Parts: sequence; structure tokens; C-alpha cells
Amino acid sequence: MFVNGVRLMLRSPDFARLWFAGLVSKTGDWLLLIAMPIFLLHLTGSGVATATVLVIELLVRFFFGQFAGLLADAVDRWLVLRVGPVLQGLFLLPLLAVHSVDQIWVVMVVAAVEAALGVLMSVTLGAMLPDVVDEDDLVAANGMFGVAGDVARLAGAMAGGLALSWGGISGVVVADAVSFALAWLIFVVRAVPSGEDRSTRVREGLSVRAWREGVLQVREDRRLWGAVVVTSIVTFAQGISQLLLIVFVLDLLHGDAADVGVLRGVVGIGTLIGGFLLSAVGGWLAPHRLAGLSLVAVGVLNLVAWNGPAFTTAVPVYAVVLGLSGLPGVGAFVGVISVLQAGMAKEDRGKVFGLLVSANSGAQGVGLLLGGLLIDVLSPVLLLNFQAVLIVLSGVAAIIWLRDRTAAGAGREAEPASSAGS
Repeated sequence: MFVNGVRLMLRSPDFARLWFAGLVSKTGDWLLLIAMPIFLLHLTGSGVATATVLVIELLVRFFFGQFAGLLADAVDRWLVLRVGPVLQGLFLLPLLAVHSVDQIWVVMVVAAVEAALGVLMSVTLGAMLPDVVDEDDLVAANGMFGVAGDVARLAGAMAGGLALSWGGISGVVVADAVSFALAWLIFVVRAVPSGEDRSTRVREGLSVRAWREGVLQVREDRRLWGAVVVTSIVTFAQGISQLLLIVFVLDLLHGDAADVGVLRGVVGIGTLIGGFLLSAVGGWLAPHRLAGLSLVAVGVLNLVAWNGPAFTTAVPVYAVVLGLSGLPGVGAFVGVISVLQAGMAKEDRGKVFGLLVSANSGAQGVGLLLGGLLIDVLSPVLLLNFQAVLIVLSGVAAIIWLRDRTAAGAGREAEPASSAGS
């Protein structure tokens, strides 16, 4: 399964750098994301502070996403990837001074800065991938990045818990700084192009005009605005289910906190396996079909799970069903991202990816808020079924909106020509 990915790395050393650095950097991001809320809970004894830092990170992604996209288009992207890990490591250091509740504001500031830098790195990596692999390899390459993201999530979660229990917040800072240092070492061997005057490009690229041009480009291209709308629907649906999954397990399956963790974990295992599969057979489906059919499959499997308590409350059954939903889940992500990367000019990719981050973060926040408000008003099963239907509809929309009409039109024009020739 891993053969295509290895071939890509052998053919393109730059792709190999992006993949390994992305793996290491995202591991550091997850390490901090897992460890910081636990640290705050121990420090304050209150869940309010923990919830606050999560809200801050979501707001930063929403407000900073589009600026990060402008920056990724205006500045040399290899330079961003070299400087980013250094800044991420440096801005961890103030956490070493946090020892009491009255210093909690330091944690909030660090969380905001690290979230912003993480968005910048993520947007830049996504914008750079089409520069280092052929268009035909985008699905397989994005599948490899899906694998890296899932491995990073598992490794970062374990490392965050171990570092915090071993050395407290100091242990977290050291472990996270090591991950960012490794990412910097991977990128530093790649020379930054010289001899180009970028001052004018940077000024123009960070202007309001450049932002408007990016938004206008998305509005005028059906595949681009379609990708933003489809992913926003999906993240909105995910926001609804975040809290409702806990209620579903505790109230309907009569499970406990450990069961909640298991059901969340099996989805990650499913996406990891799905990433391996895509890296092997990524070219078998056009990206728009991959995205659409994957979303339909996820929605159908969710419908099976949410309506299952009428037949059984055995947690292992739901572990299998939700684990299977992870397989097409990564296909949906890879399909949409591949459509975006293939449909954008090099100088505009960052703007669109930044807009995608902002739109998705906003949609997720609204979904989370709506789920929390309606949980005491409507049946959890009704809300979860609504979430699943939204995902199915987003899959249908992806098949329609993300299709390359130019390629389809060219295919139809070629048919009469071939018939005439025969």
C-alpha cells in the first residue's frame, strides 16, 4: 500500500521533505493541543479555562486563516517553512514561567500564537504540494499527507500525555521544541531561491486588494466555491456531533468515558488505514468522485450508527461501524484538497486555502454552538440524523460542483471527432 508513496518520495526529494516535516510539525501541534488543556485543568481546577483555550484556538483559525493564505502567496513558501518552526519553538518558552493561576493569560497568548503559526504552516504546505508532484499524483500525495496527519495525531497525543506526566509543562515545552527543531532541520537543507526582489510582491500580496481578488476568484470558479461550501457543511456537521457523540454513548449506549474515547479513537484508526489505501490506489477515481462518494459513505455509516440503539447497545458494534466510517472519511478530505490544488494558479493557492481554513473553522464553531444549544431541546438521535443527512447531501453536492467541466467538455467534443474518423 505504501509503494506509491515511496515512489513519490524517491522521485521528488522536495515531496519527501514536505511529508517528513509535516509529520514532525503536526506531531508537535497535537502534542501541545492535547497537553495544554490538561495542564490548565490541573492548574485551575476548572473546565472553563480549558474550554476557553479551545475557543481561542478556533477563533484564531477563523480570523487568521485568510491572512495566513495571503502571506503564503506573498512570501517565498520555502522561507515560510524554514522560519515557521523556529517561531513555533521560540513562542513556547513563555510557558516555562507559568506556575500559578494568575499567569493563565500567558497560556492563552501562547495558545493563540501557536494556533496562528500552525495555520500558516498548514496553509503553506497545502499550497506547495502541487509544486513538487505531478497533477496525476496529487491524490496519492494527499493520501500520504493524510497518513502523516493521523500518525501525528496518535503520536502527539501519546507524547503530550507522557511529557506532561514526566516533566510538567517544562517537559511539554522541551518535547514540542524538539519536534519543531526537527522540522526546521528538514527544511534548512533546502536553499531559498535568491536574486528575486520580493518587496513589491509582499506589499501587494498582503493588501486588501489581494484579499478581494482571492475572494473574487473563489466566487467565479464553481469548483473553488463548491469546495468551500462542501467542506463547510461537513465541518458544521462535525461540530454538531462533537458534543452529541458523548451524549449518544452515555445515554443511549449506557457506556462510560472510556467508551467515548474508544469510539473517537477507532475513527482515527480508520482514517489512518484509509490514507494508506489512497496512497496505493489514489488514481483510480477522479478527485470529485472520490470526495463525493466518500462523503456519501460516511453519512450512510453514520446513519447506521446513530439509529443502531433500536437494535443493540453493544459498544463493539459501534466501534466497527464508526471505524469503517474513517476509511472514506480521509477520501473525502483528499478528494476536495486535490480538486483545489489542481484548479488554482500557483500564486493564488494560499489565499484559497486560507479562506477554506477560516470558513471551516467558523462552520465548526457554529455547529458546536448549535449542538450545545439544542441538546436539551431536541432528541440527540434526531440531531445526529440531521448531521448524517448533511454529510450525505454534501457528498452529492461534491460530485456535482467539484467536477471539472472543462475536461468533461473536452471529452464530449472528442467523441464526434473519433466517430468521424471511423
